[in-house]
Parts: sequence; structure tokens; C-alpha cells
Amino acid sequence: MRALVVLLALAAPAAADDVCDHTRAVAAAEADLLVAPELFVTAGYTQQPAILFGEVATTAQPRVIAGLQLGLLKIVAGSATRGRADAECQRHLAAERIARGPSGRALAAQVSVLDGALAEGEAMVAKLAAEVDQQLATRPELIATRLRLDELRALATDAHRQLALLPATDAPLAGAFADQRAAVAELEHREGRLRTLSAFDVSVRAGIDRSLDHPTNTPYLATLSVTVNTGIVFQHGANARAASARRRLARTDEADLAAQATTDGQRAAQLATLIAQLEEDAAALARLSGDDARRLRRSLWFDLVQRKAERAFLVARVSAVRELAR
Repeated sequence: MRALVVLLALAAPAAADDVCDHTRAVAAAEADLLVAPELFVTAGYTQQPAILFGEVATTAQPRVIAGLQLGLLKIVAGSATRGRADAECQRHLAAERIARGPSGRALAAQVSVLDGALAEGEAMVAKLAAEVDQQLATRPELIATRLRLDELRALATDAHRQLALLPATDAPLAGAFADQRAAVAELEHREGRLRTLSAFDVSVRAGIDRSLDHPTNTPYLATLSVTVNTGIVFQHGANARAASARRRLARTDEADLAAQATTDGQRAAQLATLIAQLEEDAAALARLSGDDARRLRRSLWFDLVQRKAERAFLVARVSAVRELAR
């Protein structure tokens, strides 16, 4: 699980604002090309009728057609493109809360237990070192205890590192699942609208149609062009299936987290029972005297700390996943 947390952090190290800024900037660049008029120029030779000695003949004449073209539906598509970017940003923000919120909560809880235990462990090693100097304890005992403390320190360092990899966020976890579903629905609606708009083209052209052989003759050009792709007849069903599949994918993420929370809860319950038993054993050992009881009590303390840190991790993650669904 720790490896999964690291992979999640490395997969998207950018802050959510950076992702949204990029998405919206790309959409703005695409929309700018859609809403702006197009300049067109056509030049070449065309066959023109001419009357020569009472007979009609054709001659090739240089001709230039130039002007501006404005796609009316492209303006609508430009607005839809910006709306799609907004929906993608909202989907991303909700996904970030879902993917990183539980992991952040769990790691913070684990760090809290380990950091608190390290101070107590340092005091234990210092006391044991003093007992070795007074010949009340053996050096092998001190070495073994230092190694166990170093294991705890390594666990704490690893947890701190993983927590630092997760981007800091103040976004609440509550309602993240609902926000993601709404954003996914809006995103699919926007993309479906863009696909539908791509089947139509309504363009207005205005310019000049000039023959270079007769420069004084400069007729103006104004046209309205409408085209419809007949594939629009079959597109509605495909768009509906795409929207349904996207909703199922979002639900799959929720189901996976819910299943993980169930497993985590079961493991946390097992650890709670084990911790209670170990604490009873530690209390019983505290009432005994002798070097063997003392060594076993110290070893048991380190085992307890590790189990408590693991349980804190699991309990915090289960709580966070439940909060996502509120």
C-alpha cells in the first residue's frame, strides 16, 4: 500500500491549479481558432466565355477570389470547448480529493503515532545506555534496542517522505464522490455536444471575385453555406452509450475504494484485538522481575508501536473514504 501511495504521488506531481490552468489555456487556444474569422484567397486561371468575330469561345483568364469566412456554429463550438475545459478541471479536482485525501489522512495518522513513539524510544535507549555503564544491562541488549529503534525511525522517515510527496490541499473530502459524478456528467455532455456540432457547418463568406484581365470589374462576393453530415442520424445512440460508460467508470472508482475500506476496516479490527492482547501481556511482564522479562517487555513495546501505527493508518483511511461518500 505504501508503494501505491508513492506511485500516485509521482504520477501527477503538479498542483491541481496547474493542471486546471493548462487545461483551460489549451481550450482557450482551440476556441480562439474556432471563433475567429478565416481569411481565404484563391488565385488561378479559369475558363471564361468570350465572343470572337461573332463566335463564342473560351479563354483562360487570371482570377482572384479573396475575403473572410465566418463559421457561425464554430462560435458555439468555441464556447462549448471552454465549457469542456471547466468541466474537466472540476473532474480533476474531485479525482484529486478522492485519490489523495484518504492517503494523506492515513499517512498523517501514522506519522503522529511514530513520531510520538520515537521520543519515548530515544529515552529508553538513553536509559539502557546508562544501565550498561552501571553494568545493570548488557551491551547486546543495548545494540538490539538501538536496532529496533532504528527500524521505527526508518518507518517514520518513509511515512514523512510519502506524506511530503502528496500535494497539500485544503479541499474538504465530503461530497467528493458526488462532485466527481456531476463533473463527469457535465464533461460528457460538453464533449457530446461538440461531437454533434461537428456534424454541421454554417458559414458566411464575404469578399471579392476579381478577374485580373479586367481590373475595373470587381464584383463582390457574399455566400451562405450550410452542410450536414448524414452520420448525425446514427450519432445519438453512440453518444448515449459513451455517457453511460463514463458514468460506470466513475462508479467503479467508488466501488474499488469502498471495497478497500471494507478490507481496511477488517484489518483494523484484527489489529485492535491484537493490540489489546499485547498490552495485557506488557502489563503482566511489568509485574515480573528479571532480565528476561525486561528484554521481552522492551521488544514487545516496539511491536506494539508498529501495530498501533498500522492501525492508525487504516482507521484514518477508512474514515476518509466514508467522508468522501457523504
